[in-house]
Amino acid sequence: MVVGFTADRFRFLTATDVLRLYRWSGLLFAEVTMSVLRNPDEGLRRSAGMDLGLHLPNTGTCGYDFSSENHAERIQEDLADIHRFGLKFAFAYAVFHPPEADGKTITDFYLRNVRETALPLVLENIRGYSPETFRHLYRDLKKELGNNLWGICLDVPHAHLTNGDWKRYYRILESDLRVIHLSDCKNGQDSHLPFGFGGELALLPILSFLKEKGYGGFINFEILPPSFPDGWLLFRTLRQLRYGF
Repeated sequence: MVVGFTADRFRFLTATDVLRLYRWSGLLFAEVTMSVLRNPDEGLRRSAGMDLGLHLPNTGTCGYDFSSENHAERIQEDLADIHRFGLKFAFAYAVFHPPEADGKTITDFYLRNVRETALPLVLENIRGYSPETFRHLYRDLKKELGNNLWGICLDVPHAHLTNGDWKRYYRILESDLRVIHLSDCKNGQDSHLPFGFGGELALLPILSFLKEKGYGGFINFEILPPSFPDGWLLFRTLRQLRYGF
């Protein structure tokens, strides 16, 4: 398994500040957002020696995704940044959501933008998709994107909040899994909580299941501490990974 954390803006810290903290802690992998490409020289310096994944824009955090025709200009800016700096960052993959804007349908606009990233693409399950429906969507996109679509990202909280049985998603999607997103959730919300914060999921049983299944891909913790004092829970998670598993 290759394990890392999402590097994005947090309070007054920039994404590159967060990358520096991760590298200082010994992490060798991180999944970054487009914000890192806004300051590419600093991002490259802070991530030296690390493997990186890229999370493409989604409506939940950015207010748009690559299906949002009313954000066409912003999308072209994103694609230009990826084209200019993607090779320098050597992203292992780019994770993207099913279309969430403009009717949630697969349009030529959406396909063209996703394809133009020219990166190994990984489709992430979102809330509301059963494993069977999501597998069908993946196969439809595979016909359109071909070898550009590398595989699937299983977001465990999204699966848990959809029907409570994330392991079923794993078993149905297993042959195409490349990335797994982990965080805790609470009160039915996708809160991106650190584990051990009183949420609905427990870390060690998840990791034990993945080890039992022989999963060897990327694991990325999409964690957003509620406050700076709660940041220590990130390092507790890292400690569990190193010494408790």
